[in-house]
Amino acid sequence: MKKLWKISLCLITAIFLLCGCGNSNNTDSVQEATTEASTEIKVDYSDGIDETGHLSDVDAKTIVKLCDYSKIVIPKKEIEPTDDVVDSNLQDLLKDYGVYDEAVKEGDTVNIDYVGKIDGKEFQGGSASGILLEIGSGTFIPGFEEQIIGHVPGEETFDISVTFPKDYSSKEYAGKDAVFTVTLNYILPELTNDFVEENFSEMQGISTVKELTAKVKENIRTNNKNNYIWDYLLANCEVGEIPKKVMDTRLEVSLNLLRQQYSYYMGYGDEEIIDMYQVESMDDVKENLRADTENNVKTYLISGLIADQEGLSADGAAIDKFIGKDNVDEYYDYYGKPYVNAQILISVVSDFIMENAVVK
Repeated sequence: MKKLWKISLCLITAIFLLCGCGNSNNTDSVQEATTEASTEIKVDYSDGIDETGHLSDVDAKTIVKLCDYSKIVIPKKEIEPTDDVVDSNLQDLLKDYGVYDEAVKEGDTVNIDYVGKIDGKEFQGGSASGILLEIGSGTFIPGFEEQIIGHVPGEETFDISVTFPKDYSSKEYAGKDAVFTVTLNYILPELTNDFVEENFSEMQGISTVKELTAKVKENIRTNNKNNYIWDYLLANCEVGEIPKKVMDTRLEVSLNLLRQQYSYYMGYGDEEIIDMYQVESMDDVKENLRADTENNVKTYLISGLIADQEGLSADGAAIDKFIGKDNVDEYYDYYGKPYVNAQILISVVSDFIMENAVVK
């Protein structure tokens, strides 16, 4: 499944934000179905949600007192991105278009994993994953970057032999020989007008680096506005005690998602997760997820109540705007229609509030 960026340059307000993964700018659509249904651990994202996108086991009107959301004032400094943030987002975007069929040359930026060893033993700070490195930048130890030239992504790992400079900042490594086992993941494409024209003109109507940069900046502002609005709503709306059944259901979703992700990305089972959290049981792990899950539930409740008051819904127009009609079946199949509609409903509510918000 394609990344959301390839579907729409309009940053989706809440789609897949509430999966329990935290607030991330690098949003994989269905995480390639959590990479092709990666584990036996199943996550029922839609558990406890009805097809309108509302929580099914609670009436929001009975426990939520909404604040005045009609004209939220947003300080301009809270939403304006720095150049570094814009550049980082552009780099994240380019990762979706990594080059896999060319040999590395001088000046390329590559994504690599590496494990460093001295005298056959791994050393502290000598290993990393997903590192971007411009070949010829002199960022790494002399001789490291040059030995990547000529390699092609996807080939077997290869070793790079280097010697730490005698004046190296860490004296324990200074002057020592080291071997780095490197995995070349991909080559980052160069951001040029031709690249933008080829990849964004047809669907997005964007054909230059300048236009793409402006769109990215606009998306970041929108995302920052959204974050500010939900921080405001969660801080100012009064939410009473959430029914135990609702919390138990959504906590189970959060826990299973955590288990699935750690199983796939790190090969961890429950015992390893327990050790990592330094607790006694998976019930204790679940308690660590309670605060974030509670905020997620409050978001469902607040958005559902505002939607009801304002006559908003996850209708066809909203689906087309936030996902696209051609993609909705994929999302429904993986996440379930109730969960997807809940995220769309949050997005619809966010748009409604943002239209009336005042930036100063």
